[in-house]
Amino acid sequence: MNTSTCGQLESDRDRSGWHVLDEQHQLSERNREALRAARARCISVVAVTARTPPGLAVVPGLAAEIDFAICNNGAIWHDLAGGAIEVRLTIAVESVCELHRRARKALPTATFWAGRSCAMAGALPEAKAAAKSQTASYQEDGVAQAIEALFEATE
Repeated sequence: MNTSTCGQLESDRDRSGWHVLDEQHQLSERNREALRAARARCISVVAVTARTPPGLAVVPGLAAEIDFAICNNGAIWHDLAGGAIEVRLTIAVESVCELHRRARKALPTATFWAGRSCAMAGALPEAKAAAKSQTASYQEDGVAQAIEALFEATE
């Protein structure tokens, strides 16, 4: 796992947000190149999915393009290249919300959430509503378009 990064790109492989795979569960060449470009710029690439680690292992070439995966809705962290699997205990949503409320009260000027969020065309309505921006569908290499636009904005 790459722990000395200067940024992190998380991509959901399913319809809940960004998804990098097509209907045949393949990674397009443009998306592959965009992920490589992110890693070359010191940005860790993380696959986020509700699926199990074996569900990721069957995708040809995916392990070579990501640093690690967060599987089973956060319960498992998986280093695809190295094979390490770490089981995590989850915290109830209500507890997280309460901790956030208390932290906000104690530190009213602190920033707790940072980054960008982008939903793809075809994502679930909830993902689109929560995202700060939207990109094209996976058929149009929307993940690659969003990554390329991010790089253009920072150059």
